[in-house]
This record gives sequence, structure tokens and C-alpha cells, in this order.
Amino acid sequence: MATITNIADVKMSNGKTVRQNLEIEINRLRDCIQDKLDDYMLREKSNNAMYIRTGKLQNSLKVDLTLVQVVNGVFQMKVEFDESGYHDSGDGIKGWDGNGDKVNTAYLFNYGYTVKKNVWFKNIKNFGWRKPGQFIEDGIAEFNKNNPLGIKVDIIKPNGYLV
Repeated sequence: MATITNIADVKMSNGKTVRQNLEIEINRLRDCIQDKLDDYMLREKSNNAMYIRTGKLQNSLKVDLTLVQVVNGVFQMKVEFDESGYHDSGDGIKGWDGNGDKVNTAYLFNYGYTVKKNVWFKNIKNFGWRKPGQFIEDGIAEFNKNNPLGIKVDIIKPNGYLV
């Protein structure tokens, strides 16, 4: 009997290794989230003339397929938005240079926000406040409609923002 040294290299009933199956599914998850993000951005483009869109957010969704790890008996892989999805506060906004903060656009668009400070743009939709887009959750729901491996997807949020 052969000794298994790496569970990720074990072949499953479909002839692919555990690692290959996870890579296929994590890419499918990324594609589901990307589709929902693209839909969201298309809707936002038609509703907002204040911003100049760069497309960086839509190109920032990444998967690190080289990082497969087991933590507490659970396989983990990351689907995340890289730094190209961040921008400086005020970037692309006509008539305002921002405050110099780095902004995680994916987080703010997905979860929404409301500016707490009494500033001139506080009551302007999609500038002083934004409804949650929920494209990450919608992408996960789409993924789960056909989830043959029964993969459980957890969202790990960053700490959030004071806006």
C-alpha cells in the first residue's frame, strides 16, 4: 500500500487530484464573482456621471492558485481583490482632490457606505453614500447553485472604513 504524503495529490473519482478539482472550482468561483461585479459596474456606469471609471476594480479580482493550504483540516485558497482595485480618495472625481486616503473600492462598492462627516458631498448618491452592491455574495450564490464538491465559501472582510 502506498503512503500518501500530500492529500492534495490524491485522485478523486473524476480522475483529477484534489488540488486540480479545487483549482477548477476556485476559478469557477472567481468567474461567478467577476460576472456579478461586471453586471454591477455596468449598472453603475449608466447611473453616475460624477466619476471617470478606470476599469482597475474589474481587473483586480485574483486567485492565488499556488497557495493551497490546510488549516484545521480545511483546504484554503484565496480569491481576493489586489491593490489595483484600490485608489486614492478623490481619484477620478470632478472638482475634488480627495483627502489622500487609500480606498478599497471593492469593499466600499460591495458593502456600501455612508459618510459620517458633515462635508459638502455627504448627501450625494454614490459619493457621500452608496447602497451595497453585494456582488461578492451574489457571485457566491451563483457558485453554490452548482457546487458538486460541497465547497463552503467564507468571506473574510477587511476591517472596514471610517467614512
